[in-house]
Amino acid sequence: MTAAIAPSAFPIFRPHPIENSCLLTLLIISPDRSLRDVYGEAGSALGHATSSADTPEQALYVIDSQTVDVVLLDVKPPVFRGLETLRRIRSRHPGIEVIVVSVCGTAESAVQAMKAGAHDYLTKPFSLSELKLTLERIAADLRFKTNNRMRCEKLKNGQGFGAIIGRSAEMEKLYRLIAKSSQSSHPVLILGETGTGKELIARAIHYSGPWRDKPFIPVDCGSLVPTLIESELFGHTKGAFTGANQTKEGLLATADGGTVFLDEIGELAVDLQAKLLRALQEKEIRPVGSIKSVPVNVRILAATNRDLEQAVAQGSFRLDLFYRLNVLNLRVAPLRERRQDIPLLAAKFLEQCSRCYGCKHELSDEAMRVLVAHDWPGTGKLH
Repeated sequence: MTAAIAPSAFPIFRPHPIENSCLLTLLIISPDRSLRDVYGEAGSALGHATSSADTPEQALYVIDSQTVDVVLLDVKPPVFRGLETLRRIRSRHPGIEVIVVSVCGTAESAVQAMKAGAHDYLTKPFSLSELKLTLERIAADLRFKTNNRMRCEKLKNGQGFGAIIGRSAEMEKLYRLIAKSSQSSHPVLILGETGTGKELIARAIHYSGPWRDKPFIPVDCGSLVPTLIESELFGHTKGAFTGANQTKEGLLATADGGTVFLDEIGELAVDLQAKLLRALQEKEIRPVGSIKSVPVNVRILAATNRDLEQAVAQGSFRLDLFYRLNVLNLRVAPLRERRQDIPLLAAKFLEQCSRCYGCKHELSDEAMRVLVAHDWPGTGKLH
């Protein structure tokens, strides 16, 4: 069998990760196990996290359930017949870059792959240095896109990300995570004390991503009784319960391609957690009173001020749902952990007061010292 990567270029040691770039999560798709092993070893040698799949269906499951930055797609000739997997990946996850790999080295094949959405095209056999350069370019592109989104948002509000205000190290880290997660369809778990602005973070993730034109629907799981939450999320059929005078579509179906934000997810009843888990895994729901499942296409963002790991240990929160939601988690720091942001927030508040009441207000130095020294329990707002 022809080697997929030229052996002379393959190191017997593990080099340092790509310089001046972020590490990538690399998914290798090939029906050939030996090629998957070679590609995986090459990716690991370059410092990237790698996983593999032998079928398109398995690959899509991996992509839907974990973070993937780059896909290395092994395509058999003729190339055009193997590009459907590429199109499906790009359709469902436009933020993922795909490198098409094939023994067919014609310009026509490369053009077909690029038109289908490939970031690059490699002809087998190729050297490790070729793969390294390709991944470096992708890492640089991803870094540029992330920084550009952050700059655009900061131009809208010179003090932060969109409507979020703050320049502290904690907030800068949060902006980077918002920018990264906004380009993925994976669930995000937003953690923070009451009043830290978790819904604001969820809105920033949704509206700075490629699905910004789709619905954003917030649901407060702590303020609705369990039966009402079930009907709100999953919908119901006419006559499903007393008062159900007509069929109602659930919010997970209504969002269609958008985002449902489940605030205070820790308050969701255990039986509803099971239904939510099925919706995340199977991409379908069953309305109350119905025997038929309905397909859904929705991204879930969840938030809580509870310790979900402790809730899992106590049996009040499902471990499998916790893992499904906790693909990426963002912690929102309270104001007492980022006191340098308090003057910015105070200035923004005074600016809003001036617009509302038509007169300018200022804070004395002593008043500012009091604000900065305060612990702000139950608040810590970002805006």
